Amino acid sequence: VGTQLPEGTYTVSITVEDASGNSESCNFQLVVDEVLGVNDTEELATLKLVPNPTSDSMNLLQSGTLQIESIAIYELSGRLLLEEYNMVSSSEISLDVSLLPSATYLVKVETDRGVWIQQLIKE
Repeated sequence: VGTQLPEGTYTVSITVEDASGNSESCNFQLVVDEVLGVNDTEELATLKLVPNPTSDSMNLLQSGTLQIESIAIYELSGRLLLEEYNMVSSSEISLDVSLLPSATYLVKVETDRGVWIQQLIKE
């Protein structure tokens, strides 16, 4: 269980001690840029991933007037695998995911009206 942090930079300190009383500390900076989540605006609700699950390509469909700025695919651990910028907005955008291993991913779509995140299952 943890705490959801707002955007910002945080100093994290970890100290470990062995049975003999020897200890070691490590400090690092944690930067929170944005929280992954679903933004429920009406226009973002027009987005849809099909087919899902998929084995070779995924299509992002929209029935609204959103300007798609970027599409990114992340592992569930948060590691970025694929990112496309300068998308030509249309009612359907296709991405080849055939080289990705079978797994569950997060697809993040940045638009002119917010961010939309959806789970994608790659078979």
